[in-house]
Amino acid sequence: MKATRRLAMVVSYPTRLLIPLLIAAFFSLLRLPCMGQERKLTGHVPLIVSHLKPVGSPAASKDIELVISLPLRNQPELNTLLHDLYDPFGKSYRHFLTPEQFNEQFAPTEADYQRVLSYAKSCKFSVVNTQPNRTLVRVSASVANIEKALRVKLQTYKHPTENRSFYATNTEPSIDSSLPILHISGLDDYAQPRITLRSTPILNEKDMKTNGPSAPDGEAGRGPGGAFSGNDFRTAYAPGITLNGAGQVVGLLSLDGYYPSDISNYETISGFPAVPIQNVYLNGFTGTPSTTGFGNLETSMDMELAIAMAPGMSTLNIYGIRYSSPNIDEVLNEMANPTKGEQLPHQISTSYSVVYDPSVYQSFQQMAAQGQTFFGYSGDQGAYTTYTPGSKTDILPFPPGDYSYVTSVGGTQLTTASLDGTWSSETTWFGSGGGPSPWFTIPSWQQGMDVSSNLGSTTMRNCPDVSMVATNILVICNNGKMVNASGTSASTPLWAGFTALVNQQAAINHLAPVGFINPALYAIGRRPYYSSCFHDITTGSNASRNPSLYRAVPGYDLCTGWGTPNGINLINALAIGIPFNTDVPTAATSLNNFVFDYARDMDGRIYFNQAKYGEAFRGWSELAGQGRTNTAPGCASILSSLFVFIRGLDNRIYLNQAAFGHDYSGWFEVQGHGTTDAAPAAASIDNVVYVFIKGMDGKVYKNQATFGYGFGDWFPVPGTIQTNTAPAVVTHGKTIYVFIRGLDGRIYKNEADKGHSFGDWFPVPGTVLTDAAPAVATINNTLYVIVKGLDGKIYKNEADFGHSFGDWFELQGGGTTDAAPTATSIGQSLFVFMKGHDGKVYLNQAAYRHAFSGWFDVGGRYY
Repeated sequence: MKATRRLAMVVSYPTRLLIPLLIAAFFSLLRLPCMGQERKLTGHVPLIVSHLKPVGSPAASKDIELVISLPLRNQPELNTLLHDLYDPFGKSYRHFLTPEQFNEQFAPTEADYQRVLSYAKSCKFSVVNTQPNRTLVRVSASVANIEKALRVKLQTYKHPTENRSFYATNTEPSIDSSLPILHISGLDDYAQPRITLRSTPILNEKDMKTNGPSAPDGEAGRGPGGAFSGNDFRTAYAPGITLNGAGQVVGLLSLDGYYPSDISNYETISGFPAVPIQNVYLNGFTGTPSTTGFGNLETSMDMELAIAMAPGMSTLNIYGIRYSSPNIDEVLNEMANPTKGEQLPHQISTSYSVVYDPSVYQSFQQMAAQGQTFFGYSGDQGAYTTYTPGSKTDILPFPPGDYSYVTSVGGTQLTTASLDGTWSSETTWFGSGGGPSPWFTIPSWQQGMDVSSNLGSTTMRNCPDVSMVATNILVICNNGKMVNASGTSASTPLWAGFTALVNQQAAINHLAPVGFINPALYAIGRRPYYSSCFHDITTGSNASRNPSLYRAVPGYDLCTGWGTPNGINLINALAIGIPFNTDVPTAATSLNNFVFDYARDMDGRIYFNQAKYGEAFRGWSELAGQGRTNTAPGCASILSSLFVFIRGLDNRIYLNQAAFGHDYSGWFEVQGHGTTDAAPAAASIDNVVYVFIKGMDGKVYKNQATFGYGFGDWFPVPGTIQTNTAPAVVTHGKTIYVFIRGLDGRIYKNEADKGHSFGDWFPVPGTVLTDAAPAVATINNTLYVIVKGLDGKIYKNEADFGHSFGDWFELQGGGTTDAAPTATSIGQSLFVFMKGHDGKVYLNQAAYRHAFSGWFDVGGRYY
């Protein structure tokens, strides 16, 4: 009866009082962190789940560890920074950030971090670990609390290709829309880290005497059983080099332990000093080696091969995390943000495939911003094929190797000379993973490549980037066992060790580390120096699973990328840059207190170098558009813009232009269909740009355009003098001055005021003759003409306006050239450039009416 009366009392409660209480209760629920307006996260449901039926559910009381990641701040600014850090012409080039600087600019705020911590606690998640850079929170929670907080249902499924079950959610998690959460790792354990290398035992000494070495003929190393070991790798890929990685820290991601005696035994038989090793173990990882599987083999091999390539490194950091860990977010974060007393590693390798998630991407971006190089193996199952969830035959890329800020490493089969172990030849290892990524679009540094012969993609990221030997590798592991191992997981730590040599060379030259090397690798691959920097692998295939995919071809391919390192040439190209070389004259102009020099590289592309007045030149960078020419360029500045002209391979004239401080537009043809077999010349008056060419008939022709409008047709400059070289042009006030080399070797001048016609040609006096085009510049009211004499020396002649020229005088410095000079001026200084006999560009400069400084290399290397 009491219960009935109480119920009756509730039902009869006055409505006008009940409604406000209900509304208050409703809004109090909205204020709970777990109950606000919802937002669905993405990327948490494995694709395979839609093809499977659940076989059960995890126990509601089962505890699962999750890692909640927060997004970095200022992502647009970070994207810009990453571009500028790897643009050789950019003001931020290789000015990498420290972890402290990176976190100050881009890490989540303390307030946002505290909001996420409060949210986790309100959802009854136990906070296990936090990060000083505020990007990650590790929590532990029961299945029941996870399902309630995230609006998901965890279920178990039978793994389609492995003998185990896994749990996953079939719906995306939901969170309060105001929470700064990027991703929640650990909501499934479908894709666990894995390795795919293979190995065979090496015969003991008695069996080797009876049966011979186990290595195939022609590819034997000098280690036990004929395997490659110790100095074999340096002899093949870094011959005669004293660099040993001194001062460098190499980092290795490890999901298993190692026996210290195995590493020291490897060093002893190789004649290496003992490398200091720092263990950086996370989340309860103890470093105890496993007794099954290939985990211990993998860890030992990674360590031994990194040491083999860089035996003098200062420290080898081993980043350990449990193999069964649902993610590696924290270990990658540790690599970018040292918290265990270790030094920051500038070269890192992993031979494990790992789970993709946005937190992983953020760590790789941070590493790139800090000058760290991360290598990932390309896989050991051959060509990548179309992704089909759960298929046992389709081969996926092995993450993280195909991510845009990771260098993917393929594998080769190496043959060395039998007497001294030097490199002899290489072919593709059949298991070398490669192909277009199904996940990531093509990065800028891969765009524009001709993929017609290698079957690469023009829209998706192609793998691998580079390679190194992947077969017949000696590994000491499992507490004293010697095995012969194969896999791109051997190639990858070798590249990390090689990069330690590169960064040592950079440090010797007082330069920053190379950082993310892919932009440099692809720039080198497209340059004439490619063959001196890489062993180009042109034989073999990785078509072990699909006969049509893929075969090695000259240049880049989807089997071995650009190939394998060719010693000091690649080291210097990456660490210092390739010395710029040209075989034709340059062109120069000035704008906004900067001098710009344009030159044709040996491959026909046009590059520019610039220097602020009084400062050093910054280095060579290619103009956009990949135009080609057989002759020197021409250039002019107008209204804070730069105009560069070239004679195309079809003998027509093309223009590339850029506003000061901005990118170039790419090449487009100048109207009028003028043709020439020599370099063009250009100048400007007010808002009009003029371009002059030597016509096929030996006469000089002119075209012009008002800024912002198109060019017209070509008109001949009057006069009877002909030339067989390019003209030179300069303006002063409203007058255009054109100089040419006559067929008699003398220099002739023609001039016209703006809007008026040219007259006839008049000879410049003096006894010096030339067999090349002249150069011309003005300072104040003085006109300077510069020529290459028949003796190869550089001479100048000058005249004040309204007066005659005098005789020719050699520029101080004694430099000689086999090509025409070029000249420009800034304020009261004259700049004269010439091509040296070594192909470098040299500069001689003088203040007005003062002596010249002598010739010096403008320097500036390029990728």
